[in-house]
Amino acid sequence: MNEYMPEPFGEKPPERIFGWLNTLLAIARHFGGITYNGHAYSIAYNEEGQPLVRFDVLKREAKEARKARADARKAAKAGHGDLL
Repeated sequence: MNEYMPEPFGEKPPERIFGWLNTLLAIARHFGGITYNGHAYSIAYNEEGQPLVRFDVLKREAKEARKARADARKAAKAGHGDLL
């Protein structure tokens, strides 16, 4: 992080925060996200329990999903090549 906001106890910040709806973090509902311990979190509406998820984790998972879709398309095209 930086000198002004060191990570607590040298631990990595959580990727997902569950059970936040009835805590002070519930302010995230009004703004769509929140900064917690210097890390930006967004609400994952499509996941069960609607956890707060770090933005870098959302970005990484979206990139992995795009790659999986592209690989599936390539495999489907390769399989259809034998039909022609």
